[in-house]
Amino acid sequence: MATSPVHFSIFHKTNPPQVTRCTVCCVHFHCPLCPAGMYKPRSKAVVLQHLEVHKKNALQHEDFYITKCHHACRTGKSGHFHCPFCSRTTVKKQDAERHLNICWPLSVVVEEKPQIKTTPSDPIPDKQENASTGYCTKVPESPLPSNPPRRVCRAKQTLFNNVTKKREDYLEWPEYFMAVAFLSAQRSKDPNSQVGACIVNQENKIVGIGYNGMPNGCDDDLLPWSRTADNRLDTKYPYVCHAELNAIMNKNSADVKGCTMYVALFPCNECTKLIIQAGIKEVIYLSDKYHNTDEMIASRRLLNMARIQYKQFKPKRTEIVIDFNSINQPGTLRSVTSENANGHLGAQ
Repeated sequence: MATSPVHFSIFHKTNPPQVTRCTVCCVHFHCPLCPAGMYKPRSKAVVLQHLEVHKKNALQHEDFYITKCHHACRTGKSGHFHCPFCSRTTVKKQDAERHLNICWPLSVVVEEKPQIKTTPSDPIPDKQENASTGYCTKVPESPLPSNPPRRVCRAKQTLFNNVTKKREDYLEWPEYFMAVAFLSAQRSKDPNSQVGACIVNQENKIVGIGYNGMPNGCDDDLLPWSRTADNRLDTKYPYVCHAELNAIMNKNSADVKGCTMYVALFPCNECTKLIIQAGIKEVIYLSDKYHNTDEMIASRRLLNMARIQYKQFKPKRTEIVIDFNSINQPGTLRSVTSENANGHLGAQ
């Protein structure tokens, strides 16, 4: 909470004034917004109810509350509003709000330009009355260039410095969905490659997840996991189900029409057939390292004919660390840019 020199208070809606027990004159609670001697100390519950009256009578501008001035600084009367930028006094709330809409955007200063400090008793420099509105405006000390530098509302910036802001390093939707695909790939038992897929609807809700593995009911200890053998039946390829197939089959909605699929590897021709038949509209993949194989050439031909969009995902970070201890000691996601994002991808 910031208190102005003209007896009113400004506080952000997420940072209301705190009520604490008095340790000077009594053992009760004072109103933090009333002038000394105006409000008799009372119990905390009563003071909190009194603060709600302050909020109801205050002027709410953007995310801030500007309380009334209860001093006799306007012709001997209390219950008026002061502009926090030019100290203009206004009686009616609607007039004060209309004035702030004019004065707030004008209360900006050019960066690295010294700010003029004034007090209510001093004349306000660079102030003139607008003939059409009657409200005050600020006149720059010198004309600004045609392309002025970036300007900052210093008064507004000072208020925001005391407000807790949101995290800036959170995962964006594409990163999140691709990360889910990679996390599901950790369930794969394939010793050579672990591939995951994630299907998302138009509301950014996950409707299907899958990873490469053997069919349900088939003992994966009895089936081969090799990539090469003299007999193709001794390799994994005739038996394994790809991540795209499992994601479509694991859907938790009636269908996946119009959805987007996030997948680690560009889909093969067999998975592309399923994607087309399921009605998926877009495929976002990370790696296309088998680009020149016959399967991938056929896959692109089918996607183009079905008018299904496909594009490569460009990660902003190459590693996302899941730390189970972070819930007890919060940390931030780490970004490792020196590693290859495709380093652990292999053929399904």
